[in-house]
Amino acid sequence: MRFPKRLIWEMLERVIADAVMVNLALLTAFALRFVALLWLRGDSSNISSRFFAGILRDSVAAYLGSAPLLTPLCLIVFYLSGSTHMVAPTGAATKP
Repeated sequence: MRFPKRLIWEMLERVIADAVMVNLALLTAFALRFVALLWLRGDSSNISSRFFAGILRDSVAAYLGSAPLLTPLCLIVFYLSGSTHMVAPTGAATKP
């Protein structure tokens, strides 16, 4: 069974959008963690900037370590749950 090219491109667009959203969510989580640690430890005047640089370095390392594993896993889950392959053609009538 062959799919029209338009459906293939629409599916590809949705997969790319899903991958971008997963990575943005992961980046947001690490950014919130960094801000929370700054907020919790920020009022102490005896903490050096090396502490905060270490937190940032650890957050970036954790993102770079988890994004290549999490992105394909999420895309597989999205595909199996049906969120990527159920694409209606452009202009098609949808049921309310």
